[in-house]
Amino acid sequence: MKRLNEKGFAVSTMLYGILTMIILILMLLLGIMRSSYNKIKNAEDDIRYYLDKCSSKQIALENCFKSYNSGATPYSCGDEYELYTACIGREYISQSSGSVALLTNLLIDNADASETGLMKDSLVENRYIFAGSNPNNYVKFGSKEGRIISIEPNGTIKIVLSDVITGAFDKTTTTSTNSSQIWRASTLYNTLKTRYNSMDYVSKITKGTFYTGVIYETYSTKNALESIRASYVEDDFGLLTLEDYLKASSNIKSSCDLTATGSSTVQTAMTNCKSNNWLVSGISSQQWTSTAMVSGSNLNNFVTFSNAGGTKTVITATGSARMVIYLRNGILADIKGIGSKTNPYVIN
Repeated sequence: MKRLNEKGFAVSTMLYGILTMIILILMLLLGIMRSSYNKIKNAEDDIRYYLDKCSSKQIALENCFKSYNSGATPYSCGDEYELYTACIGREYISQSSGSVALLTNLLIDNADASETGLMKDSLVENRYIFAGSNPNNYVKFGSKEGRIISIEPNGTIKIVLSDVITGAFDKTTTTSTNSSQIWRASTLYNTLKTRYNSMDYVSKITKGTFYTGVIYETYSTKNALESIRASYVEDDFGLLTLEDYLKASSNIKSSCDLTATGSSTVQTAMTNCKSNNWLVSGISSQQWTSTAMVSGSNLNNFVTFSNAGGTKTVITATGSARMVIYLRNGILADIKGIGSKTNPYVIN
């Protein structure tokens, strides 16, 4: 009996020990969970705090801008601008400390302060586009003038130059099914190459991605935009694309629906997107793009557009074209520019 009692006592002691260890482990886990919760909550509180804090400073900057009729820059509201840039963690460059700033910063800061036409690309992450009938996207560098199409995710800036070239896409039709090869072998490509080689300020330009994807007339707008980016070349210069034309319209949230999935809706978009579109402003001739539209079994038709809308045009027809280039990431511009036609961003 005594042995049984001793054995029972040993078992009980062991069970109590195990139970105590379990309780200690649970308490430790609860402590860790509580600590993690507190850290997450503190992080959320910090995010809310800084969002609210910077939001109020952005509103103050916007209100200051509203007191000007036109022609204002962020430096017209120097105090508000300095507080806002400090809040979002961006370096503030005062007018007294220098005359230039990063062009990307100027573009975004001006858009934060007033309506310039710059908006987020809803289909491409971390990309900004200019849309509307006359956004503040004029730029000048050297002897060249142009307008900004977009700020790319890698920080480069896509620009269409103002100089217009008239002629056919190519002298003869083709049997090739490779749109990139057709573009680089074309008469138009070689004409632009000659012009590019004679340009000044080429040190400001970088190679960029120029999309040459092929679409069908029966495509939905959504499928067409995806297909355009399925093929591309890396080069110093290129042409506008159907994507550029469609996204330059401020109607992209209404009649110019970029997400339409119905059959042949791309043709509807090509018509509707001509409204409130700076790329067609004052342009009656058909502008060549690097987007081929399949007709039958060949690639002898490319998309063109004008103020009458978009269409397909055989490559031997006469049209016009404007060179597209990419400015390097980190390009500086005069801080006094606001992107208007009379006061463009001037690249230094």
